[in-house]
Amino acid sequence: YNLVFKKVIDQLKSAGISHVMWTLDGSLRYIPLPAVWDGEHYLAETESFTVYSPLELDKLTKERSSNPKVAGFGATKGGIIGDRTFSPLPNVREEVHSVVNNPAKQANGVIDGVPWLDGDFTHDTLLTQLESSYYRIAHIASHFDLRGDFDKSALLTGDGKLLSLKEILGGADNLSDALKKKPWSHLDLVVLSACDTAEAMKRTQAAKDSTAGSEAESFASVVLSLGASSVMASLWSVSDESTALLMQRFYKNWVSGMAKEEALRQAQISMLKGEIKPSNGVAPDRGSMVVESGKAFAYDKARPFEHPFYWAPFLIYGNWR
Repeated sequence: YNLVFKKVIDQLKSAGISHVMWTLDGSLRYIPLPAVWDGEHYLAETESFTVYSPLELDKLTKERSSNPKVAGFGATKGGIIGDRTFSPLPNVREEVHSVVNNPAKQANGVIDGVPWLDGDFTHDTLLTQLESSYYRIAHIASHFDLRGDFDKSALLTGDGKLLSLKEILGGADNLSDALKKKPWSHLDLVVLSACDTAEAMKRTQAAKDSTAGSEAESFASVVLSLGASSVMASLWSVSDESTALLMQRFYKNWVSGMAKEEALRQAQISMLKGEIKPSNGVAPDRGSMVVESGKAFAYDKARPFEHPFYWAPFLIYGNWR
């Protein structure tokens, strides 16, 4: 894959193309594009890009809103629900408060809005607020449990309950039915700061799908089907601390005037280069997750988040502005 991507990018550069949108299908959907290694550099170090989805085709030319408001949601406590165990997410509060600026809520972030944490983050609050045209950005930091269908795949809300993708879709059984309504069409960006939000529920079937640009049913595709212009989502189970730090830098970059895809890329580079470090100087354990980047790896305490596991899972889908 590394050599193929490098050849394609070199050809685009020679043609004077400045922005790339990848249209991926089948197993290509699950390649962490930022971590593609050409023998000298990661793709994130040299190129800006987003992933194309036909679900937001009509939103690709939409300009970013001026003075947007953000709705921030966070679940910090974890818990046990049936056969599912969710660990606490101690960095979520700081993450949400670094995004949302609302002094009355002790939130000193970079975008004006309202934070809903733990007990305030309920099923009804999430769906009601995201349908409000007052907001242009939604940031959701929690656990997402990926299962085999819309009924079983669910988001953990702050009050310790599960909100299924089917409920988010208003009871629809598939994306085709959901496309009839666009309740989130006012949203410029939805950030899914959780695990596996870009993974397809039925990955085996999705990998067999040979139709270019066809939709694998993931949390990200649900968000786009509801009308959002773009979504940031993850390809695997992410670290609580590194994700919070990456999000803080992303928003700081974005409000400075960068496009979304460039804001994310620069945040990833900052983490890769050691400009962003964990609070205790030691990167959280990667667990059983292995990311084969093509690069030989040795831990460097000066760059504790250098491994792609920490910075490469997140991609921007849709409008890059």
